[in-house]
Amino acid sequence: EKNKKILGFLMLIYNRKKLIIDLICVDRLSIQKGIAKSMIAFAHKKIKKKIKETIVGTYSSNTSALKFYKKLGFKKMKKYSVFHYIS
Repeated sequence: EKNKKILGFLMLIYNRKKLIIDLICVDRLSIQKGIAKSMIAFAHKKIKKKIKETIVGTYSSNTSALKFYKKLGFKKMKKYSVFHYIS
């Protein structure tokens, strides 16, 4: 938050010593200003003693997210498809 404006949002799931980054978003005018990196670093600092690994997922077509996570030291572990069903 800056000047009472929310610049980013991070939704985490903590499950069995795993931290899962479920959703992360940054205001489009604040992209590439370190907001996402700061949010992830803050989360790690708060619970680093409780976790053994951090997992994140994104679409394979989201090249900017893939570059971002690679820059933070994440490694690609597996690739799978998710299909949504609408009845």
